Amino acid sequence: MSTDPGFDPKRAIEAGLRAVEQGRPGEGVQIAEETLRRAGKYPGAYFLMAWALRALGEAQEAISYARKAEKAGGRDPLTLNLLALLYKEADQFDLARRAWQDVLRKEKRALDAVLGIARLDRDLGRYDDAYAGFERALKMAPHHPDTLASYADAKARGGAYETAGHMAAHALAHAPEHPLALAVWAGEALKTETPETVIARLEAGLAAGKGNPALRAQAIGRLGEALDKAGRHDDAFARYSEANRLLYQSAIHAWGEMDYSLPHLVSLLGALRDAAPAALTGIEDKAPPAPVFLVGFPRSGTTLAAQIFAGHDRVVLSDERENAGAILEAAGRSAESWRDFLAMSPQRRTGLRRAYWKAARPEGPLRDGRVLVDKLPANLAMIAALGAVFPDAKFIVMTRDPRDAVLSAFKQRFEPNPSTVHFMTIDTAAAYYDASHRLLDAAQRLLPGLDIRFQSYETLAGSPEVEGKAMAGFAGLDWQDGMLDVAARAGAADIRTPSAPQLRETIEARSTGQWKPYARQMEGAVKILTPWIERWGVSG
Repeated sequence: MSTDPGFDPKRAIEAGLRAVEQGRPGEGVQIAEETLRRAGKYPGAYFLMAWALRALGEAQEAISYARKAEKAGGRDPLTLNLLALLYKEADQFDLARRAWQDVLRKEKRALDAVLGIARLDRDLGRYDDAYAGFERALKMAPHHPDTLASYADAKARGGAYETAGHMAAHALAHAPEHPLALAVWAGEALKTETPETVIARLEAGLAAGKGNPALRAQAIGRLGEALDKAGRHDDAFARYSEANRLLYQSAIHAWGEMDYSLPHLVSLLGALRDAAPAALTGIEDKAPPAPVFLVGFPRSGTTLAAQIFAGHDRVVLSDERENAGAILEAAGRSAESWRDFLAMSPQRRTGLRRAYWKAARPEGPLRDGRVLVDKLPANLAMIAALGAVFPDAKFIVMTRDPRDAVLSAFKQRFEPNPSTVHFMTIDTAAAYYDASHRLLDAAQRLLPGLDIRFQSYETLAGSPEVEGKAMAGFAGLDWQDGMLDVAARAGAADIRTPSAPQLRETIEARSTGQWKPYARQMEGAVKILTPWIERWGVSG
């Protein structure tokens, strides 16, 4: 009940929710705060605050306010749905599933909860469970555009591209402006339709301005791809830029100081600038073994290399998981913390190796002759920390023409995280590339004994068997038949990177020189990248 007779909290909350939906989450926060001042512990105000904070990338604060809304509102399904969504976005998947199940216990035909669980299974790569969930939702609402679009997206992620295209088209028949349906449809249509056809449909659908920013970013990015294919590169670059702003801008302040962020890399460069080469202490006999680290700037071929390794019966692949949190925390960000870190005792090194393995493989380290290949591109910047704890590790550093790598990263719609938010502009993507590789240089200077193989993506794609055998030998593995069956393997694997569609095709060097039509837009980036263009010996 309102404590201010002249104030209508319901109308205020409706205005706040509209502000968030229209891309003004700060205004939503202000309305929620005013409502709490004037109407007391009003459940809708807590809900609005959580909704607005979510849009601002403040995940933990949003969860806190959603819990307050849950307590004040008696666990109503709408609040439980929001809480489940927030848990999911915070990678608290069990709590998210439990919250949606709570909704279904209250309302057996709660479509949002059925869809929430299906989308959670989709995002976790549990496609059969996801498909069953979407089928259940379609029985409840046969032509529901959100269900059809999400189902189409799941089919595309699972490699059933033609089916995905048909489902997306079905969704668009009922909601021509649905951004996820537009994005999935365009991904398939670009293979069979003219670019102009795809451009026209995307522009018409996007003109309505509907959908949350993340989903609109996917569709606008597809419009960029269609314009690129049509040779309209200035327009394409503008659409890629717009998609990135929608996707990353609200998240960048939330991720900006975390591990793997550009500020983190810059602080490490400062900490290591004057550090002398380290004389590391030994490795205890009881220490867990070293993995093979597969790193490189995003879009430089790490996924292709990982899938070649995945064809070996002695390889266990850790794909895109951050396993080194304890190591990065121990290293710190100051010159003083690094001096202490590099002087670690063998016992401390063993403890950090155990912490790494606990994160990488909770069931325990591999001691049976199998090899863990840890593929996380962003670990390129963390080789000094990893090498200090695992001086016996093998590092495979993927390289690619820096201009192609940076442009390709800029053109993707990555899930926002501390590294990818810096791909919002072409210049910040180039700055991230530069900082990552300068930290690689620092690692080699500090730890001159590091065992590193530099693997050119262009060479690997051009001569996959020759280069694949060399990579395997470097990792201490024999060459096995089937390691190059990447397309077949990728069709069955849960690969959550933008490289997945390319992997399901024949390996070939088809992604070189893509920066050239964007040379004008990349002038500033190329200045940053010039030392690395020269380092890797690429020209043109």
